[in-house]
Amino acid sequence: MADLCGSNQFSHVLGLFVNVQLNILLRRDVMYRTIVAFAFSISTFIATTAFAQQQEIPQDQRRFISTQACDDVVKMTAIVVNKYGEEPLFQANGLQFSAQDGRPYKSGMMYFVNQDTGTWSLISLYPDGTACMVANGKEFEPYSGPVGRKTVD
Repeated sequence: MADLCGSNQFSHVLGLFVNVQLNILLRRDVMYRTIVAFAFSISTFIATTAFAQQQEIPQDQRRFISTQACDDVVKMTAIVVNKYGEEPLFQANGLQFSAQDGRPYKSGMMYFVNQDTGTWSLISLYPDGTACMVANGKEFEPYSGPVGRKTVD
């Protein structure tokens, strides 16, 4: 052992040992920093999301920009009738506003429902024979809640 301590071999082995230990510590340090950074990122994301959900957007600032699937009125109504088994529940005249310029577009509206499955579709019908799917969904059920009373100003 005395020969080993006085030789360059000992210095070399000691250097390797120190390098290995430092690499282990550095890897642990990097892993620790990575975990801390990841945890910080997740907590920041959650806090930001919670804050954004708590903020109420004033009614006059709400804008919904969406894409509506449009097709020939016969094809569009055939989809909801044949594929989803929906039947017309009511029709009305409607008005939609362009998301680009705010211009109003008048159209007929038809509300289709399947009372067995609960699916529903709202389709706008334009004079040129085009129909557009305004919205659709599921869990349709007749309204049975209280009915508002008209008040006099």
